[in-house]
Amino acid sequence: MEVSDDGRGLPEDLDLNAISSLGLTLVRDLTLQSRFSFSLSSSIFMNE
Repeated sequence: MEVSDDGRGLPEDLDLNAISSLGLTLVRDLTLQSRFSFSLSSSIFMNE
């Protein structure tokens, strides 16, 4: 599954082990429990 948004993005120095966001905590914990992988990436898209 892939989830994306066009929000302001995440800080480059984000530590997934020290997050306090409920949403990211749930995603991280559910991923660990189900033995799936979890990755984050940032991209900048420019409309011409």
